[in-house]
Amino acid sequence: MAYEIVLPHDTQSDIDEFIETEYSGQADQLEALRYIEREVSHLKANPLLGTSPPGGPFESRKIYQFLVPPSLTGRTVAEFAYTVLEQDGLIVLSGFRPLP
Repeated sequence: MAYEIVLPHDTQSDIDEFIETEYSGQADQLEALRYIEREVSHLKANPLLGTSPPGGPFESRKIYQFLVPPSLTGRTVAEFAYTVLEQDGLIVLSGFRPLP
């Protein structure tokens, strides 16, 4: 089944802020954006890539970690939190954050 990605405004803002603050220069920012878009495509093709955190209020969401180009602060890993709505054919990216 083909899924459609839903990217809420606040998640898009988190991605934009990450790229603008972690990378200097348009070329580095575009490269980081390409990496993130590539990972969204991987997730769209296989929503089972993520893992579910055990217990807690967010156990219905999955977490997908992936590599990004090294940034000014040395970050190289980021993650999406997402929910798969199988009946609607949607993957809702409900969070984005870089990891230390």
